[in-house]
Amino acid sequence: MEKPQYTINSSQLLELTWPECENYNFDAYILKKGNQKIKEFTDRKATHYVDSIYVGGSAGYEIDVRVVTNNRLSYGNTLLVNEDFPHPSFELLSLDSLKIHWHKQHIKSNVRLAYGVGQSTYVQKFIPYGDTSCVIPVPAFGVQHIFQLTTLPFHDNSYINTNSFVQSYYTYGTSLQMATGKIVYNKNKNMLFSYSGGSKEVISCNATTKTRIQTVSLPESPYLASCGVNNNRIVFLSYYNNFYVFQNENLTNPTTFNISGLNGIRMFVLTDNNFISMMCYNQLYMINLNNNNEISTTTLPESYYTSYPRVTTSQDGKYICASSEAGYRLYSFGNKQFTLISSDTRKYASALFNPLNPAEIAFTFLDNNLLEVRSIPDFSLIRNIQLPDKYHVENFDTSTGLLLLNNYSKLFAVNIHTGQILKGPNSTSDSYLLYGNNIFNPYVYYADMTKWW
Repeated sequence: MEKPQYTINSSQLLELTWPECENYNFDAYILKKGNQKIKEFTDRKATHYVDSIYVGGSAGYEIDVRVVTNNRLSYGNTLLVNEDFPHPSFELLSLDSLKIHWHKQHIKSNVRLAYGVGQSTYVQKFIPYGDTSCVIPVPAFGVQHIFQLTTLPFHDNSYINTNSFVQSYYTYGTSLQMATGKIVYNKNKNMLFSYSGGSKEVISCNATTKTRIQTVSLPESPYLASCGVNNNRIVFLSYYNNFYVFQNENLTNPTTFNISGLNGIRMFVLTDNNFISMMCYNQLYMINLNNNNEISTTTLPESYYTSYPRVTTSQDGKYICASSEAGYRLYSFGNKQFTLISSDTRKYASALFNPLNPAEIAFTFLDNNLLEVRSIPDFSLIRNIQLPDKYHVENFDTSTGLLLLNNYSKLFAVNIHTGQILKGPNSTSDSYLLYGNNIFNPYVYYADMTKWW
């Protein structure tokens, strides 16, 4: 028996045809699909079959002829059919919308789109025949999502061939292709330094092109790092409380020292006047790198310490502000002394000095949607900016002056001098950073906002 042939018929379904058997003792045609009998035809004129559940992929069809004599079978040759399934492609329409599109099937069929970070989180959408695209909200920045495009028979959507789906992956953002997970930025050299507590390596790269410049191995794994804003110094702190202070981006010949008993560090800033400012539990530290690493400390009141304060230091090293739901406390620092110069009892969500202007500080609140910009040291109000929700500050971009804000689901950048609010991508946690109009997530994925801003 000759092998069957196939066409896509006028109804856009797979139709098999085979030659008529002229044997006088003809009894039946037996149609098999994948070695399983699917239909028997006793009419010798029945030489075609429409497989309405075939939607694509590899399938083998065989027509065997049974004759009356001794119930003998004449085995046919197998026809292999392999129509391609639609494959999803991705197009970012905006910071809110992602378009998934695919080629139109030759065979009339429907499509089911499922996506998520894992099967338990899948969102499913049924796409009727003729539609070849779907627009969905952009997945969270830097989080890989799985997309499954399943092709379904047009007349029977309940039938699913487990092999009839194509799986693809999409991540909004671009990986830095570095194993380390934290970054700091040197605006003067336009360089990023990537590091992690799990590795001794510090990788530097060009902040614009993202190309590596060098890899340096420190004696210990760095835990925290900070760059000067108006100079090229950079300091690393190891898990063993050893400090490594480098004078420039080459990361050679560091000054090293140790301070024992440092725990619970919530702030780590290298100021432009060569101090390291830290908060450890309820203690504020100023370490004078100009004078044998001399240490000055003060203790925050218990109401601040127990309410998880956000602490920030001006880039000139003259002011430190602690804010929390208990209020704010603004200290001046000079002659080895912390001096409380103002305070209040409002409920603060976050605070951050502008590193490009030490006389400006930004606040957000727990009980309203305001962003306040105030002048230091008199604490006079410069500007109120109404935000779309309650946010906390992440960082100032020292390249553009924009302030990045986060509410654990959405990122925004704000020009604190004009009040302009720029929409950013979705977020899932904190510790996002903005450098040179690139937003970096905690897993060293970045998204260039130049197109959108």
